[in-house]
Amino acid sequence: MLEIKPGTELVLSEHIIMKSFPEVDQYYAFNVESGEHFSVNSTGCWVLDRIKLNGNFEILVENFADAFKLKKEEALADISELLEFALENKIIIGRCNNEVKKSV
Repeated sequence: MLEIKPGTELVLSEHIIMKSFPEVDQYYAFNVESGEHFSVNSTGCWVLDRIKLNGNFEILVENFADAFKLKKEEALADISELLEFALENKIIIGRCNNEVKKSV
């Protein structure tokens, strides 16, 4: 499971642009530098949009649990899976004291 070090802030990578087409249930993260694109589901899009607003991991898990009516443990497992994918594919990055961290 993903471990987040205290003080780490999650941020959307600077080259990522999110595009949402909810009327057809399609959500994408585009890397405008590399040309890569990633299809995400509506839940993944919700998480990435919240990271843009506030990258605090604890707040993200609490809001996710509330929004999707999940127990905190279940929310943590779901969020961790998505964040591992997003970190691995450089959709998001972790920062601590404004320094990019290779591991979070």
